[in-house]
Amino acid sequence: MNSTIYMVTGAPGSGKSLALEHLLARRSPYLAFDIDWLAAPASQLVRADIMSISATWPAYNAMWFEILHSMHKNHRQAIFFSPLDQRDLALCGPPAWCERIEWLLLDCDDGTRQTRLTRRAGWTAAQIDEAVADAQVLREQISVRVDTGLSTPAEVADAILEWAKRPG
Repeated sequence: MNSTIYMVTGAPGSGKSLALEHLLARRSPYLAFDIDWLAAPASQLVRADIMSISATWPAYNAMWFEILHSMHKNHRQAIFFSPLDQRDLALCGPPAWCERIEWLLLDCDDGTRQTRLTRRAGWTAAQIDEAVADAQVLREQISVRVDTGLSTPAEVADAILEWAKRPG
């Protein structure tokens, strides 16, 4: 088994959570993970909200890479859903065990993103503007994309599986 990390990324409002939900409903050989799944227990561990304290992010990311390494040791391939981009990996570097990272960007037009985030409870205009800016950075970094504004969540899940199956 190769030591590749399959990274599905996207700025907030890109449809990662919905795509992951549809991916999990399928029987596939992949193990799918969402970076948010351990945020609450990790926050309890450090006695701080890790989602709002950026100083905790490199250690949280490193913890997730160790979990992905555990999957690799068990000869299983993981697909990791997160908003990470290549700048985030520059802070901690890619894991030593990893030969390469395959990136897939889930994206939508800015109007769709703004509408989706406006409907979320508690999202401020500043947070929405930041998500739009994050989306632009990701577009500049990652060329392999799925447009979640034009595809249903089921179609996005299918596209993710096809992307992960292709030879690297």
